[in-house]
Amino acid sequence: MKLCLIPALLFLLSACAGFVAPSIPPVPLTEYESSLQVEPLWNIRLGKGVGRHYLKLSPVLDDNILYALERGKQLAAFNATNGKLLWSVLLDAYISGGLGDGGDFLLLGADADVIAIDKGHGQIRWRTTLASEVQTAPV
Repeated sequence: MKLCLIPALLFLLSACAGFVAPSIPPVPLTEYESSLQVEPLWNIRLGKGVGRHYLKLSPVLDDNILYALERGKQLAAFNATNGKLLWSVLLDAYISGGLGDGGDFLLLGADADVIAIDKGHGQIRWRTTLASEVQTAPV
């Protein structure tokens, strides 16, 4: 039985080897000249970043307020026009999921919790624990 498996395994492994050219070659990119100069209005660093964790922590923009969070438990609201800090809170759990917009409040995943936070002042409105870690932005 073992002698039959060896040739079968060698056949399967050999199918993965080698280079196969694409049947349709890629189209060359079109050269173009930029017609718009983009200048940042403001720039700010929030926390230490995500480190070795693979997290996509995208900010939320609503009514000219930019809400951003970082893995190290910090959530902050900024004036989107000038970058002025409006409020900042430290949470009691590490951020594991992204930030979602829930109308009058923000939703975020922190470990196995979903937390709703008031957009006006950053206060926790409610919190619920799930069966496992939240890995994406609650909607």
